[in-house]
Amino acid sequence: MRAFLAIVLPLVLGACVTEGAPRDPADGNWIIDRRVDRITGEPGPKVYVEAHGIVGRNSRTGTGIVQLMCFRGGPIVRFANDFRVGSNTTGGLVYRFDQKPPHTPKVKFLTDFKTVVIEDKAEVAHFVGDLETSSALLMRITSLADGDTEYQYRVTGGAHAVEEAFAACPLKRTAPREPVRGMG
Repeated sequence: MRAFLAIVLPLVLGACVTEGAPRDPADGNWIIDRRVDRITGEPGPKVYVEAHGIVGRNSRTGTGIVQLMCFRGGPIVRFANDFRVGSNTTGGLVYRFDQKPPHTPKVKFLTDFKTVVIEDKAEVAHFVGDLETSSALLMRITSLADGDTEYQYRVTGGAHAVEEAFAACPLKRTAPREPVRGMG
């Protein structure tokens, strides 16, 4: 019986995980659901990565996602959580990719107080620029009302995820500044 379960169980679970098209190895840790919008007929992929074991003020655990998406014609980064994490008046977010310096972007908490978005184009470009060459994302959402929520995402395949997510709303990037050279 154990041998039977050892063979059948992975096949059944594998069928659940790989529902639909086979995963592209370039996706890395990202879940990329390559759909066509039924209303517009345009590509409307869902591109996200999940983390489990989020710990908040009351030692709550749950799932959090980072989603790259087009919204109202522009690229945004969306962070969704299983529970309330803060508000616009008392909350903030800081993140760090791999060993790069931490960054505190301008964010907006949605009215469910579980979802945080980066909408500012420069902030999205900064996030994406770091994401494309990184393998880990550490993030903390801080709130006076809800305490700190910290989690870590594995984000390999970020460049491919960015390409897929923002195909319909390309991210305009500014050229990196040249270093200031001394006079003389």
